[in-house]
This record gives sequence, structure tokens and C-alpha cells, in this order.
Amino acid sequence: MLAQNQFMAFLTADSNNRTEILNTIFETGRFDDYTDKLKDLTTDFSKKTNEKMTAIDVNLTHLDGDEHSEIYSKLSEIVLQENCAYRHEEISQLITDLINEDKALVALYTGRSVDASKRMKSAIEDFTKATELNGHFNQFDEKTAEKIKLDGDKEKFENLEKRNNRVALAQNTVKPKEDLYIQAVNDVSREEGAIRDLGRRISEDENELVVVTKKQEEVSKQKPQIQTLRSKADGIEATLSKYDDLSKRVNNWSEENGKLETDKKNLKVALNNLEKTRKGIEDDSNFVAEHSDDKSSKQELEAKKEAFSKRESSLVDIEKDLVTLSELRRSKEKKEIEHAHAFDKWEKADEKLRLMKKAHLAGQAALLAEALEDGKPCPVCGSPHHPKKAVHSGEIPSSSDIETAESELGALYRDAEESRKDKDEAVSAYIGAKGKIDANLDNLGIVERGDSPTIKDTVKSQKLAAREEIQNLAPDLESLKASVEKIEKIVNSLPTRNAEYAEEKAKVETESNAIEQRIQDIGKEKSAIDELSKSLEYQSRDAAEKEIKRLRTDATEIEQRIGAADKVVNDLKNCITS
Repeated sequence: MLAQNQFMAFLTADSNNRTEILNTIFETGRFDDYTDKLKDLTTDFSKKTNEKMTAIDVNLTHLDGDEHSEIYSKLSEIVLQENCAYRHEEISQLITDLINEDKALVALYTGRSVDASKRMKSAIEDFTKATELNGHFNQFDEKTAEKIKLDGDKEKFENLEKRNNRVALAQNTVKPKEDLYIQAVNDVSREEGAIRDLGRRISEDENELVVVTKKQEEVSKQKPQIQTLRSKADGIEATLSKYDDLSKRVNNWSEENGKLETDKKNLKVALNNLEKTRKGIEDDSNFVAEHSDDKSSKQELEAKKEAFSKRESSLVDIEKDLVTLSELRRSKEKKEIEHAHAFDKWEKADEKLRLMKKAHLAGQAALLAEALEDGKPCPVCGSPHHPKKAVHSGEIPSSSDIETAESELGALYRDAEESRKDKDEAVSAYIGAKGKIDANLDNLGIVERGDSPTIKDTVKSQKLAAREEIQNLAPDLESLKASVEKIEKIVNSLPTRNAEYAEEKAKVETESNAIEQRIQDIGKEKSAIDELSKSLEYQSRDAAEKEIKRLRTDATEIEQRIGAADKVVNDLKNCITS
């Protein structure tokens, strides 16, 4: 990037100076430093790099503006002014317009820039490879120097080896003669030493003869001990049978004592089992005594359970009866309605018939009145005067109409009577069912009646309460059942268990007495064995035999020492003589 005060220099620079400015912008000078380090190996690379950089510079020279352009002239005029630094926005806009004016130049610059970047990237890759190659050459030079040094060491080693071979050859030539001379000298030295050793040995043997003669005399003094030792060994041998008797009695005592210990352990186990049996019988007896009321309590709970079960069953029956009562009530109400309708029809028909009869009579009176004449007596009342004659206001029912109405009235009466009977039967059934339910409720102590609106809920709650009471009684009842069963089992087994306990107790006591007697007998035998053991000098036959062997060995050793001393003396005398 160029500073603003250097931008005019860039615009007015020639091609070479502009190249330097562009090199400064793109920092291409670092490639020259790299090429210097590669020396002769990177010459070709430097040439290629310079050629590429020259091509870049040539292409960049085409970025010059058109001096005849109006925009270019205006831009130059502003830049030459002293206050151009404050008009940077205007300058930027003119530069943008200048670039837009020459689109072909921009396109060329862009393409050449991309191409130059690719070539620059290729040059960097070539430089990297050249650097790696230079590293390989440096390693090769180090290995070559190391090889030269090793070759020099090898030559020195070969010279030294040749020298050692020459020395060894010379030594092998002289060594046989030297060995013969040394052997002769050694043979003479050995003969002289043998003579000196022989004189020394003769002197030592004479001195030793004096010493061994004294030892012979001292050893000969022990000769009387031989008979003493052998006599003592014979005396000990005579007591060996007692050791056999002692060993046998000790073995028998040990065997019997082992059996006794086993029997004592078995007796202890039997006593423990007997105590467990006694404790079990005592515990069971105490359990029976402590739970003597469990049977009656069980019976009471069973009675309560039975009562609650019956109550629950009765409440279930009442629930069923309430369902039936509800049906009977609906039937009763239906029959009452039907009877009321039938009776109403009959009453209406009866009223109608009465009116028809009344109208018929009135009609008949009107018909008679029409025939009455003043002064003539009425055929009904006999009065000759007729101030108020009967008149009819409408149609007069005929006798046949009345008969038909009477027939219909009779049918309606029979229907009403039939419905009354049905109603009475329904009422009777309802009253009977309700009375039964009320009686059952009374038996259960329930004040509420069967026709109460809440009786179903009351019965249901009472039933659940009874069921809950049964469930609450179940754990205690089960516990009492188990207790009663256990008591019955204990009571049935106690006579047999007591008899078995008494028999086992007598057996254990007998065995205990026998063991006590055996303990006394074994104690006496132990005392006798101790007395016999004290009378013997040694702990066992083996110890006595070992002492016998030692005494006889000592006697033999004394004989051997005497014989050996005599032999030494004789041998020394013979040696000195020879």
C-alpha cells in the first residue's frame, strides 16, 4: 500500500521506477534473498524467477492512465494542489471513474494479476523444493565427511593389526627356546627343594614321634574305661523290657484316654440335647399356660365373624329385596294410576247415564205435559191445574240409548273393579315386601325404613362396615387358629416327649456315671505309669537304646584311638628308619 503523499510519484513515475514501486507493494524482493542463499544449486531457479518477475513488471506497466482523458487531467490538477489531502474522497471517486473509464485495462490488470499470482505460487513451490534439496545435499556432505573419517580410522586400525601380527610372529619364534630354559631351571629348583623338604620332614617326623608317643601313652590310660562302658551298656540293655511294658501301657492309656475324651464330648452333646429337650418342653408348657384362653378367644372371634357374616348376608338379601321393593313400588304406582283412570271413566259414564235418565224422565214429563189440559187431572199427581208444565230443552234420550249406556257402564265398572283388584294385589305385595324388609332392618338394629330414600346407601354402608369388621378380625383369628393348633399339637405330644425325656435323662445319667468311673480308673493307671517312668533312668526305649549305642560306640572309639596311636607310632618309626 502507498502513502497518500507518494501517490503522485507513482502517477508521474516512468516504467522502471513504477516497477520498483510495485515491487515494494508486492514485496517481491524476498525472492532475491532466497536465491542468494541457494548459490549455485538455485541458479536456474533464480533465472526462472527473474524472468517471471520481469513478465510481471511488463504487465504492470500497462496500468498507466490515459493522459488525454478528462478525468485523468482533473485528477492530476487536484493532486498538484496543496490541500489535496483534504480532498481524498474526491480523489478516490476520480480514481474509480478513471478505472471504470478503461474497463479493458481493468480486465487486463485483473487477468494478469491472477496469472502473476499463479506464477508466483509456482515459484514459491519451486523454491521450497530447492530448499529441501539443499537440505538433502547438506546431509549428504555430513555423511561423506563421516565416511572419510571412518576410512582414516580403518586404515590406522589395519596398520596397527599388521604390527601386532609381526610382534606375535616374533614371540612365537623365541618362545620354544625360552620354555626349555625355564623348564631346566625349574627342574633343578625342584630337586633342590625336594632335598631340603626331605631333611625337614625327617626332623618333623622325629619331633612328631615324640608327640605321638606321649599321646599313645595318654590314650592307653583310657583302656580300663572300655570294660566300664560296656558293662553299663549291658546293664541298661537288661531294663529294655520294662521300657516295652511302659510304652505299651502308655499307648493303651492314650487310646483309652482318647476314647474317654470322645465319650465326654458325646456326653456333653447329649447333655446339651437333653437340656434343649427340657427347655423345649418347658417353653411349650409355658406357651400352653400363657395361651390357655386362646381357644375361647378363637371361639368368640369366630362367633363375631359368623355374626358379621350373617349380617353381611342379611344386608345383601336386603339389597336384593330393596331392588324388588322398588320394582313393586313402581308396579303399585302403575296399578293405582290405571285404577284411577278406570274409576274415573266409570264415574264419568255413571254421571252420563244419570243425566241421560234424568233427561229421559224430563222428556217423558214434557211429553205428558203437552197432553195436559186445564181442568183435567194430571195422570201423575191428579192436580187439575197445571201452572208449570214440564218442558224439554233438547233431544230426549231414548230407552235404547239408556240401555246402551247402562251396558257400557257395566263394562267400565267391571274394568274398574278388575283394576282395583290388581291395585290391591300390588299394594298388598308392596306392603308385604316392605314389612319383610322392615322386619329384617329391625333385626339388624337399623331404624331407617325400607321406603326411606337413603335406605340403599345405609344398607350398602352397613354391608361394607360388616365386611370391614370381618377383614379386621381375620389377622387375630388366623393368629388364634395357629395358636390353638399349636397348643393342641403340644398337648398331644407332651406325654410322649416327657417319657422320652425321662428315658434319655436316665440313659445320660448312667453314661455319666460310667464315664466318672472310667476317669478314676484312667487316673489310677496314669499314676502307676508315672511311678514306673520314674523308676526308669531314661524317658523311652529309644533313649535307652541310644545310650547303649553311645556307650558301646565310646568303648569302640577308645579301642580305635589306642590302635590308631600304636599304628602312628609304628609308622613313624618305620618311616624314619627307611
